[in-house]
Amino acid sequence: MLAAKAALASHQTWLATAKKYSTDGATKNIGGLLTDQVSGELPAALGAVVFAAPHLKLLGPIKTPFGYYIAEVTDILPAAKGSLAKETPTIKETLANDALSAPTWEKKWKAKTTCRSGFEIPDCSNYTAPKTPTTATSSTTPAAGSTVTSTTGSAGSPAGSAVTPTTTTSK
Repeated sequence: MLAAKAALASHQTWLATAKKYSTDGATKNIGGLLTDQVSGELPAALGAVVFAAPHLKLLGPIKTPFGYYIAEVTDILPAAKGSLAKETPTIKETLANDALSAPTWEKKWKAKTTCRSGFEIPDCSNYTAPKTPTTATSSTTPAAGSTVTSTTGSAGSPAGSAVTPTTTTSK
């Protein structure tokens, strides 16, 4: 991770650096770019750094449960609020799609399906989800509605803003 940061500090491109050092298959070939990140969407440690960072400052390494990130804020967009009238069609479409995503057989048969002990899956009426550990969240996360976009690594913006982060990760 330090080698990736050193490469970027010596003016190598994000694209070349991500291709060489990133372990994130989804962003490695696009320079590690994570666009339009909204506050709360990034892992807590990364979001806290990214949304507090100044524009174009190289950040990291930042440790998260998914690996380490090197970040740079490349764009900061102001938070925006949509009106209910403007967002209503999008809300209706999202709700309709969500209603269609659960197959009708599931709605009808899940309550009637009991799986054998040790073979329970989410489609069984007797399925119990495994307990997940709770984690503390950072109190420095910016206001809801902020957006971040960055380049290989993540970047941040002041509260109430949007930023474009890019990330390079390694485990």
